[in-house]
Amino acid sequence: KFEIAEIVKQLENGEITEEESNALKMKAAEKRALNIEERIAIIDNKISLLERNNGEVKELDTLNYKFAFELGIGDDDDKIFGIRINEK
Repeated sequence: KFEIAEIVKQLENGEITEEESNALKMKAAEKRALNIEERIAIIDNKISLLERNNGEVKELDTLNYKFAFELGIGDDDDKIFGIRINEK
C-alpha cells in the first residue's frame, strides 16, 4: 500500500507520467505477489515437515545463532570446508 501511495503521489506531483506510474504499480504488484507465493511455499514446506515427523520438529532459531562458513585450513589444521554454528 505504501509503495502504491508513493507512486500516486509522484504522479500527482508531475514527477512521473501516467505510463511510468502504471509500470511502477505493475512492478510493485508483481513483487508483492511473488512475496506472497514464497510465504505460502514456506508454510507448505513447514506443514510437510511436520507431517513427515508426526508433528515433532525442532527448528533452529537463526536469531539466536551465528553462522560461520569456513573454507581452507582451519584452527585444527585439517579443516578443508566447514560450517560452524555458535550461540550469540
